[in-house]
Amino acid sequence: KKKLKPLAVLTTAAVLSSTFAFGGHAAYAETPTSSLPIDEHLIPEERLAEALKQRGVIDQSASQAETSKAVEKYVEKKKGENPGKEILTGDSLTQEASDFMKKVKDAKMRENEQAQQPEVGPVAGQGAALNPGKLNGKVPTTSAKQEEYNGAVRKDKVLVLLVEFSDFKHNNIDQEPGYMYSKDL
Repeated sequence: KKKLKPLAVLTTAAVLSSTFAFGGHAAYAETPTSSLPIDEHLIPEERLAEALKQRGVIDQSASQAETSKAVEKYVEKKKGENPGKEILTGDSLTQEASDFMKKVKDAKMRENEQAQQPEVGPVAGQGAALNPGKLNGKVPTTSAKQEEYNGAVRKDKVLVLLVEFSDFKHNNIDQEPGYMYSKDL
């Protein structure tokens, strides 16, 4: 049993190293594209330095100062103007995904344009704008009713967050009795 353990470890290491050596890297080309900026405080410099030494980018016998400078230089090089990885068009799966994302973006753009166009309806002074028989874009709900409760009562501290949306006007929520509402201070 003990004789087979080193053999199993070596076999596993060989399979994994060949998998990482020959797979996945061919689908990407390192070209500058627009991406989010890099937060340098999140980069584990010691681990990056060790990885760069293993890859041969930094000399194994480099001093701590040289290693630190090389890591900084490597990060600056990777940042560039707008660093990122551009997916090559040769991969059909990634091409399908990018085509799908384009279709979704186009559909959202059309939806936003239609939402911004004024609805065709009666002109001011030519009749009521609201149709009393229809919902006029509102969701039908029943009003909340107070019920009696005889269970245990406790006090808690609650955190309430104010969320503002770009497509919904500030302080545009109607205060209705029975619904949770608090004034904006």
